[in-house]
Amino acid sequence: MRVVAGEYRGIPLLTLKGDLTRPTSDKIKASFFQMVGPFFEGGRMLDAFSGSGAMAIEALSRGMDEAILVEKNPAACQVIESNLKKVKTRKGRLYRGDVRHLWTQLPGRFNLIYLDPPYRIADISGDLAAIRQANILKKEALVCYELASDRSVPDKVEGYELVIIKDYKATRIAFYRVNQEKA
Repeated sequence: MRVVAGEYRGIPLLTLKGDLTRPTSDKIKASFFQMVGPFFEGGRMLDAFSGSGAMAIEALSRGMDEAILVEKNPAACQVIESNLKKVKTRKGRLYRGDVRHLWTQLPGRFNLIYLDPPYRIADISGDLAAIRQANILKKEALVCYELASDRSVPDKVEGYELVIIKDYKATRIAFYRVNQEKA
């Protein structure tokens, strides 16, 4: 796995050994960032259930000002710290713990939130509701949720508009935008 584009392009990233995490493939990362914007002019990202931290590092490489990474697995946290050192950035901050218990403790508001929980515990409606209640989204925020491709995606979640669902073999990503009328 490597950084696909931007300032850190080509830098190889570490992944956690074993099957406790499923790193998002380079192909999916490239496609994802083509959809949300190939490059950013600032902004803040939250990478929840970070795993290796690759999505946040990719966003930083493409111009995000700051990324908050949240991960509870101690071994994955070590991998994230190593990857942040590899790209020599201080724009990424790691929070250790279960993101579902940390929503209200995260600093500031975010332009982009990427959630990639273990597929067996994916809960789009619950997680989006918790994010809305924590009041951590900027007005034009995009929330992207990765889950197994055989899982259904709710069309309606209070406070959000489903923009698109993108399938990649075993992976599905649902893109939600904050509903401006309800924000």
